[in-house]
Amino acid sequence: MKQDSLYLSQVIEKIGSPITAVIDEVGIRMPAAAPRDTKEIAERMGILLNKSTQLALDMADSMDLEDKKGEDADTVRLALTSMAGPIISNFYRMHGKMPEDSDIEKIISSLKTIIPFSENFSDIASATKILKSFDGTIVENSKNLMAMTMVNCLCPIIHVVMSFPFGQSEQKLFQEVGIKLINDATELQKELMNENNEEEIKLAELSVLRSLVILYCQCHMTEMTKLMAAIKDNVEPDISKVWEEYEKRKAMLEILAKTMVNTEIEESHGEESKKSGSSGGQQPAPPPPPEKKEDNKPAGNSDNPMSFFASSKD
Repeated sequence: MKQDSLYLSQVIEKIGSPITAVIDEVGIRMPAAAPRDTKEIAERMGILLNKSTQLALDMADSMDLEDKKGEDADTVRLALTSMAGPIISNFYRMHGKMPEDSDIEKIISSLKTIIPFSENFSDIASATKILKSFDGTIVENSKNLMAMTMVNCLCPIIHVVMSFPFGQSEQKLFQEVGIKLINDATELQKELMNENNEEEIKLAELSVLRSLVILYCQCHMTEMTKLMAAIKDNVEPDISKVWEEYEKRKAMLEILAKTMVNTEIEESHGEESKKSGSSGGQQPAPPPPPEKKEDNKPAGNSDNPMSFFASSKD
């Protein structure tokens, strides 16, 4: 496949298809807001694509990415737009309207508080020149990759915070959640791994962080659903309930992870002991068989109760 065709197919797969799907979804859920014909569908797609591109460009500026006009430029733009598209689509899904410029500014302001943490993971990318990024594209520049990987990892938090911020500032809540989850991932990695290799440590932290992001988003959406169900009771939104549920699930995740780690350690020790037993030194000789004593007693006088049936000797 030619490069232009490959790029076009990725744009359709990662950006066009999700936007088309969300327009259909909102139209089914909110019939009054459903597009009347294909022309209106195309207009909405154009608006969402423009908003996604606008957000992607703002993200590039806020991350201070390198090679924005070099050989890596197309890949960087595609990767950023594939991140921005779901954010814009999710906003449209939850609110039933297009995001305003002020909404995009909130998203960018939130990201700026988290992006500096990507520098903590720069050593991961320094080991190789070409790394496969989160969305299947190839990003040559390691600094670009780590900044985008961090943002992509935390994007689900943007989705839930922009959907329902529990009466708080979106920027403040995103910053609070992002920083806490990053710190929790670092602490959890230290408890679970006894590793001295810096690259392995950072990879483990990133893996744990992804798990914690999913965990938090589940708790956030669960509490949001409860509030929506009790909207007639005038229940005040309380973010502390989200954190309580998050801490419970994190403790369960920690117990599960420790159990798995201990099991692997025990199994590895068992394998090592087997290997050392089979290869270490000369095996002791088995004890000699007991000597057979000649029985000079007559067959009939044997203590054996079956000796009666023994054949007599001539």
